[in-house]
Amino acid sequence: MFYSDAERTIYQSPLGHSYDPLAVQRKLRIASRGQFNALLIDWQGEEDFASAVAEEALVIAAREAFEFVPFDEEGGVTDAQVIETLTHFTEYLAAKKPSAEPPPNSPVSSACHS
Repeated sequence: MFYSDAERTIYQSPLGHSYDPLAVQRKLRIASRGQFNALLIDWQGEEDFASAVAEEALVIAAREAFEFVPFDEEGGVTDAQVIETLTHFTEYLAAKKPSAEPPPNSPVSSACHS
């Protein structure tokens, strides 16, 4: 299946919503006060309390970034759905991230060695 350039830049969440990934990244950084990566590290860490605090902060930031309302409101989603979407989004970004080293014969590589 062929996709337009615009379609390739749209993130599709596991819940079926479409997002601009750059806008979501920016909202996550702002909502986490620039601590998004540190929160991810703490969330996956060994210490239970730090992990719980990080998870709460990530859920709050992700709810804002993905515009999810709490479960008890109409159309709301659970924290588990928020975390699933956030995890899926970070995996989506990791898959799109270019490798650090360009191929040996690429224009970037050639330009750097001139």
